[in-house]
Amino acid sequence: MSTVSLQRPGVFSSYSVIGTLSGAGASKAAAVVAASATGEKLTVKQIGRLNDAVAAYGTAQASMLTALTKILILNGVSDIYCIPVGATPTANDYENAFALLGGLQGVSGVVCDTGALAVQQALAGRLTADAAANRERIGFMGVPADSEPEAAARAVNCERICLTAPAVAFEGGSTQSAAYLAAAYCALALRLEDPAANLNLSQAEGSFTFFAPYSEDRLTALLQAGVSVFEQAGEKAELIRALTTKTSENGVQDNSFRELSTVRIIDDVIVGIRTLLKAQLRGAKNTASARDAIRTQVACELSRKRFLGIIDSFEPPVVTVKENEPTVCVAEVAFAVVYGLHRIDIVANVTV
Repeated sequence: MSTVSLQRPGVFSSYSVIGTLSGAGASKAAAVVAASATGEKLTVKQIGRLNDAVAAYGTAQASMLTALTKILILNGVSDIYCIPVGATPTANDYENAFALLGGLQGVSGVVCDTGALAVQQALAGRLTADAAANRERIGFMGVPADSEPEAAARAVNCERICLTAPAVAFEGGSTQSAAYLAAAYCALALRLEDPAANLNLSQAEGSFTFFAPYSEDRLTALLQAGVSVFEQAGEKAELIRALTTKTSENGVQDNSFRELSTVRIIDDVIVGIRTLLKAQLRGAKNTASARDAIRTQVACELSRKRFLGIIDSFEPPVVTVKENEPTVCVAEVAFAVVYGLHRIDIVANVTV
């Protein structure tokens, strides 16, 4: 991946990931793009209370935008940007709404109510472009109702899109949608400060009605395809495994980005280094001593991330002058992410 090339001063970043396992709090802000019962379209409102959402977009039973906002609030997200797409939105309405995301600061998660594949791919493209522009965020959507979830996940195949299943009802309503669980998934991810936190088996607040459960064989196929499946656990919805839809690269299976924690860790580390160095940019000179200072600061930041259990190890940073551009220095970092534990196998050797 190439670093963005701009003329204005700043600290920019890029990264590449090498897969090692495959053969071939205070919460952050969320944005919600969804249908509104009031018909309002393509405006941005910052919502922190449910009453404000009801006043603007209708009740949770009548408005998907209000329902998704309520689920976020119930699960600890208090800073929410709502973008309505009208009462009967088209694919073009969603794409226009996604364009508004670029102007929002501090948004780490985007929830969208549609399961249409074309819209999901459009959001994947938008979030990938945002990440290249140093606005890292993750999208959460439900699987489409009219197609196989596995096929949908493979078609999206993006580390910045998470698809949830199955379709459920919320608060006894008649509408069945996997988008309700997408909002819950987003909240579970955003409310934790630790990007390496294991979200597997996390439980979401809210009154969700599940219908026919998946068989173990079907569940395995969904998880392998990158679908994040919930199941009922008492009165709560429990996330079985926190995944993204990125399961292949150029048609070859590649699980490097399959775990959501991998993407969150990379974003956390890169943003941390970028913020650290940006504070040092003013008045800096591209001298050997200045590059040594940058190298030391980056190493200290990586060491701090390792101490916090966010990364497992790192290589000494390398800071050099960019060839043919004496006003630019390049800081290269290499680190290994921490993996969450999702299974324990007990092997018993018994003598009788």
